[in-house]
Amino acid sequence: MTIANNENFHEDGMPDITFNPTEEQRTDVMRYSGVGLIQSQIASLIDIDLKTLRKYFRKELDIGKAKTNAEIGQTFVEKVKSGDTASMIWWTKTQMGWKEKTDPAIIVNVPKSLDDFYADNETES
Repeated sequence: MTIANNENFHEDGMPDITFNPTEEQRTDVMRYSGVGLIQSQIASLIDIDLKTLRKYFRKELDIGKAKTNAEIGQTFVEKVKSGDTASMIWWTKTQMGWKEKTDPAIIVNVPKSLDDFYADNETES
């Protein structure tokens, strides 16, 4: 028997194993990538080699995190638009460049006691 004539083998004798990703695997890879799992973890979870993951799931690996970030961003913007104060403050500081500033002219030194206050004011007059 010659292996080269068997349709399940290549001419070099290596088995002809063609990987066909399922839609479920594609969905899983995109979800795993989106939550920040590293590629070796994703490959282990769907039980394939790392090279196979990179070859057949390149698109899912590339857009998984971006898609999750977009979904979270949309939810956050909805909170800002609905009037969530903490979200609005964060947005104005990080996206609009607003800053909290302390005007040195407004700083007031509060005395420890009224006696200290009166003593300080008497020496100035």
